[in-house]
Amino acid sequence: MKPVLILVLGLLAGCASFSSTRSSLREARDLERAQARVSQQELALDGPLRRDALLRAVLARNPSVQAALASWRAMVERAEGSASFPATRVEYALAPISIFDRDVRYGQRISVSQMLPAPGVRARREAALLAHAEAHRADVLEVRLGLAVAAASRFEELRSIARALSLNTRHRDVASDLKQVALDVIASGRGEPTAPLRAEVALARAEVAREELLARQRGLQAEVNALLHRAPEAPLPEPSLEPDAQDAHALADDDVEARPDLARLDAQLAAEEARASLAQSERRPRFGVMATYSSMWAQLAHQVMVGVAVEVPLSRAAQNAEVARAQSQRRAYALTREATVSYARGEAAKERAIMEGARRVLALLSERELPAAEEQLETARSAYVTGRAPFESLLSAAHAVHDAELRIIAAETERALASLRHAFAVGRIPLRDTETP
Repeated sequence: MKPVLILVLGLLAGCASFSSTRSSLREARDLERAQARVSQQELALDGPLRRDALLRAVLARNPSVQAALASWRAMVERAEGSASFPATRVEYALAPISIFDRDVRYGQRISVSQMLPAPGVRARREAALLAHAEAHRADVLEVRLGLAVAAASRFEELRSIARALSLNTRHRDVASDLKQVALDVIASGRGEPTAPLRAEVALARAEVAREELLARQRGLQAEVNALLHRAPEAPLPEPSLEPDAQDAHALADDDVEARPDLARLDAQLAAEEARASLAQSERRPRFGVMATYSSMWAQLAHQVMVGVAVEVPLSRAAQNAEVARAQSQRRAYALTREATVSYARGEAAKERAIMEGARRVLALLSERELPAAEEQLETARSAYVTGRAPFESLLSAAHAVHDAELRIIAAETERALASLRHAFAVGRIPLRDTETP
C-alpha cells in the first residue's frame, strides 16, 4: 500500500502547479494568436501621423513581439512537459536453447517497471520551469517597451524636423525679402554694395540646412518603416504638428516597479527558490513498481511476480551543492534587483529634471527672447531702410529671430524625448491614452 499512497500524494501535490501551467499556456497561445492576427491586418496610417497610432502599429506589426511571445510559449510548454512521469521500462528476455529443445518448455521473461518521483518533486520541477518561463514573459514586456519608446522617439524627431522645415521655408522667405530690401536701398543711391551678397549667402545657407533636414528625415522614415516591418522607402504621412498635452506618465511618480527587468529578476528569484526546494526533495528515496512474467517456472503461482523498487540517495553531495548554488544565485539576483531599482530611480529623477529644465528654457524663449528678437528685427529693418544702421545689423537681427525659433523647437523636442526616457526608466509604454495595446 505504501507505494500506492506515495504516488497519490505526489499527484495531489502537483495538481495546483499543473493547473497554473495550463493557464499560462492558454494565455501564451491566446496572445500569440492575437498578435499574429493583428500583424496580418492591412496597415492604415492616414495623415497626419499621430504618435499613438504609430506606436500601436509598431507593437502590432513588429516581428520581435511575435518572437518574444513564441519564446515565452516554448518555455511554458517545456514546463508542461516536466509534469510527465519517468519513462516506463519494458524488458523481454528469452532462453535461446529452449527454442530448439523439445523436452523443455519455451523460456521467456517479460517485465514492466515504473519509477515514481518522490512526493512534490514533479510539482517543484514544474514550478521552477514555470518561474523561468515568467522571465520570458518579462522579455515580451521589455521588447514591447523598447519598441514603443524607439517608435515614439523617432516620431518626435520627425515632428521636430517637420517643424524645422516649415521654419526653414519662412527663413528663406525672410532672406529673399532682405535681399530685395538691400537691392531697393542700393537702387535709391544708398546702402552697401555687398548687402545683397550677404543676403544671398544667408539664403544659400538656408538651402543647405534644408537639404540636411531632408536627409535626416529620410533616414528617420527608413527607421520607422523598419519598426513597422515595411520596406525602407515606403511612404509615411507627415507627423501631426499639433501641440500635445503633457504626457500622463510624466505626471506620475518615479515608481519603477513596472520595469520588465525587475519582473524578470523576480521570476528568476522564484525559479531559484523552486530549484532549491526541488534539490531538497530529491534527497528523499524514490520508489518504483514492477511486474514480471516468467515462463521458466513450473507453477503459475511463481510465473507472475509484482514488486517495488527503491532508490536511496546515499550521497547527497549533488543535492547539497544545488541547494547552495541556488541560495547564492538568489542572493545575486536580489542584489542585482536592488542595484537596478536604485539606478532606475536615478534615471527617472534625471529625466524629470531635464523635462523641468526644458520647460523653463521654453518659457524664457517663448515669452522673452523671441518677442525681443522680433521687435529687434523690425527696428533694425526700419533703421536700415532710413540709413541709420548698416545691413549687417538687419541680417544679425533676422538670424536672432531664426535662432530663437530653432531653440524653441529644440527645447520642445528635448522635453518630449526626456519624457520618453522617463517612461522607459519607470517601465511604462508611452501611450497618451489609458488603453494599452
